[in-house]
Amino acid sequence: MTALGTIRTARELGRTPSTPTKKHILSACQACGAPRWVVLVGGGPRKALCLSCGHTGPLGSNWRGDAVGEDAGRSRAIKLYPVWPLCHCGKFSERHHKDGNPLNNHPSNIAFLCRRHHMIADGRMGRRGAGGRFKARRAK
Repeated sequence: MTALGTIRTARELGRTPSTPTKKHILSACQACGAPRWVVLVGGGPRKALCLSCGHTGPLGSNWRGDAVGEDAGRSRAIKLYPVWPLCHCGKFSERHHKDGNPLNNHPSNIAFLCRRHHMIADGRMGRRGAGGRFKARRAK
């Protein structure tokens, strides 16, 4: 395997015939560490991130920050926490936002609870009737 920092021309890499003498350097992406060939500019790589890392999160052109709906916050949490531990009772867990704000995905705001403990934490268990079914909400 070629070592990081190796410099080659575009022709040697089989790239664009219009610029065969343009130099490329083998560099690691700063986010994911994947090695890739990048155009050499001023003695270093032109871009620090690979294509997939450079277009995600705050670096993406479609990034709206916290000016998004709750579903976007939940999908961000799924990406941030792909593996969930078991609940303290030993059952499979769900992701619970302690402050109720799904856009706040800081580790101190996330708890992994089973369905029952999640409903208790959210205060939803108090709305259940004697038969275990949820009571109808009153019209406002």
